[in-house]
Amino acid sequence: MRARFSESAGFTLALLVFLGIILYLTVSLNPVARMVPLVVLVPTILLVSLEVLLELVPGLAKRYRLFEQKDVFGIERLRESVHTKGITLSGADCEAQVKRDRVIPFAGRESSVFAWIASIPVLIYILGFLMAVPLFLFLYLRWRSEESWTFSITTAAASLALLYLLFIELLRAPLYEGRLWMWLL
Repeated sequence: MRARFSESAGFTLALLVFLGIILYLTVSLNPVARMVPLVVLVPTILLVSLEVLLELVPGLAKRYRLFEQKDVFGIERLRESVHTKGITLSGADCEAQVKRDRVIPFAGRESSVFAWIASIPVLIYILGFLMAVPLFLFLYLRWRSEESWTFSITTAAASLALLYLLFIELLRAPLYEGRLWMWLL
């Protein structure tokens, strides 16, 4: 396996150096003040280091298909639909073809993503932080990204466990409990 250096690898290395500087500065803080930055920095440094390896060693990236970028917003599906149906990307004919084939236009995708993002604070307000985040992840992964049931449930359960262990057990930080529980109790 031969290493290759690209602009993307350079940016990732620069990001890793920046994170290393922040880690160095964080270590000098008192133990209470450095807890949250370390909780964020350590996993971030591990993930960015993995990305550096994947960028520099192309054989490694080919081996680990798990880390491929997913078509989260449906852009590739839209492009594929446009190309297979012979839609030209200019003129009034394009608009008529898009309406006829029910291809979601760019503005429709934007409003859909905006609606998903706007639903997070609403869910947190009603259900509380600990329940809203896993529920949002499950709903988004299952219905918007069209992931499998297993992946969606596993990701939501892992996020719940991570939030609970990190905030409740490790940091002993109270999270917002939501209005629903106040209304019911």
